[in-house]
Amino acid sequence: MIFKIIGIAIITIILSLSVKRQNPEIGSLINLVGGLMISLLLIDEGKKLIDSFITMESGLNITGDYLMPALKILGIAYLTELASDLAEDLDNKFLSNKIIIGGKICVLLLSVNILKNVIDMLMSLI
Repeated sequence: MIFKIIGIAIITIILSLSVKRQNPEIGSLINLVGGLMISLLLIDEGKKLIDSFITMESGLNITGDYLMPALKILGIAYLTELASDLAEDLDNKFLSNKIIIGGKICVLLLSVNILKNVIDMLMSLI
C-alpha cells in the first residue's frame, strides 16, 4: 500500500516539475490528479480500518457510545488536516487557521459525550 502511494507521489512530482516550466496550469492539474489517485487508495484502506474497528467493537462488547464518536473524531482530524493543508497550499493561511479552529471545536464537542459517559461509568462504580 505505502509503496503504491510513494510511487504515485514520485511520478506525480516528476511529471509536475517537468511540465510546470512550460505550462503551470497543466502542472497543477497533474498534482490534483495524483492527489486524487492517492486519496482513492486511502478511502479503500480507511473502509477496511473502520470494518476492523466495528468487528473489534462487537467482539469486545464495547458499546457504540465510545467507538463511533472516536471514529468520528479521527475522521474530523484527518479531514481538517487535509482541508487546512489545501488552504495553506493555496496561500490562504487565514482560512487554514479557521479550518483548524473549526476542527478543534468539532472534536471538543464530540469529546464531551465520551467524557460524560466515562464520568457516568465512574460514578456508577462509586
